[in-house]
Amino acid sequence: SDDSTKVPEPGVVLQQQQQQKHPGCRSGAVWALVLSLVLAPAAWEVKASRESLEYRPVPELQRTIQVLNFEEADYLTQFYFARREDFPHTYFNLLLHRWRSDDKMLGRIFAKIVEAANHIEGGGHDYVIATDFFSYRSASVVQFAPYGQFHHDCDFWKVDGGEGLNLWILLDHHSLNKTFEVLERAHNEAAYNHRRMAGNKQALLMMPLSELGLEDSYRFVAKSGRVPFVSGHSSMLDARAVAYMLLEKVLRSARTLLGKARLSWYGTPEAAGYNLRRFAVTQPNTSRFALDRGEALVLREYELHRTDLNELGPEDFRLAVSFKLFRRNAKVARFLANCPAEKERVAYPALWEETGKHVKDFYGARSVPSRQLEMINFQERLMLVLSSNLQIVLLLAGSGLLLSPAGFGEASFRTSLLGVVLAVGSLLVLVVVAEYDWILMVNEENPQMGGRRTSALKVAWR
Repeated sequence: SDDSTKVPEPGVVLQQQQQQKHPGCRSGAVWALVLSLVLAPAAWEVKASRESLEYRPVPELQRTIQVLNFEEADYLTQFYFARREDFPHTYFNLLLHRWRSDDKMLGRIFAKIVEAANHIEGGGHDYVIATDFFSYRSASVVQFAPYGQFHHDCDFWKVDGGEGLNLWILLDHHSLNKTFEVLERAHNEAAYNHRRMAGNKQALLMMPLSELGLEDSYRFVAKSGRVPFVSGHSSMLDARAVAYMLLEKVLRSARTLLGKARLSWYGTPEAAGYNLRRFAVTQPNTSRFALDRGEALVLREYELHRTDLNELGPEDFRLAVSFKLFRRNAKVARFLANCPAEKERVAYPALWEETGKHVKDFYGARSVPSRQLEMINFQERLMLVLSSNLQIVLLLAGSGLLLSPAGFGEASFRTSLLGVVLAVGSLLVLVVVAEYDWILMVNEENPQMGGRRTSALKVAWR
């Protein structure tokens, strides 16, 4: 008999009717699978981040050390005042100048920094310089104490160990030869034994509780942590990471507003249910140290500190240069995308770092071609946005292929294709809108921070 006259079996008819009645069922299942593949790394990375937070040792080091002579201190002082208006960033200005101009004096200074660090009693004895930056203080300039907070230098927490240190060298001053404020462990046992601080598992901020009406009281807030979907500079602009950090900002702002409303309603922190004995640190004891020119304060990586906040005379000032040092061949154990130095490295591909790779030593290198330290241009920044999101684009594009005409019909395919285009476009637009000033190479300056450049990667700030 003719096949065209055959009557379909009842089961086949029912299956065809169900497919026509619910054409989006398979489509929804595929999209759910794709979404899980896109978001799944977040749970794994957060879990891995928590597992990697090892307790860090607390080495005892000498407090000060002479590093530079007066000639070298004068050289860096003149360098700062002559060039600070042209500094592209807060960090790496000395490194960039060293190799762009083949500055032999800076090469010798870098070598002296490493030699001094290697001879510190109780130190690791095999260091490399990770960053450089100038610290300037005057009556109108307070660089590193926003809102009066104390802080850790979060750069140290990207590596395991606990032997990192900061050499903060006084270059010049007028009636201000004392350092910034340091919370020494011996004088602040309550702070360093606090449940949030014990073991130094994470870089922290110690924020003042003035909004609760508590003077000279502080609470600990995480300063840095691993951001899901980001394993290095090459993926810093992943749309999922940008969305994660935006959501984190919104939730943090909401918690702050709810906390203020709660305090306003109950009147006092105690009535509002705050357990201040576990929640707050009160009356920290700060220490400052007198230095000669060229002498360095040895700051341990676990020590909380901030710029001094006392009033200065109109002529008073202090200029210092700081070098953060790691053990040689230390590996990047966790990539902390919200650290200021990491957000400035992203503009120089030669300085990029990735989880599992060794910390690079450009300061001690014998030669570095200047072209390797050129800032990436507008086109390269756009390409970084695309490459950071290549995985998402491929997953979404692959889902469009799965939703083929053979399985779902022409109309469903067009709808799915439109969905892919809209999804990819929305994610890329999110990144561009969030980081448009970095993409457009905007370089802002904060006058209150003494010419310190603010990183253009805004979203990553915590």
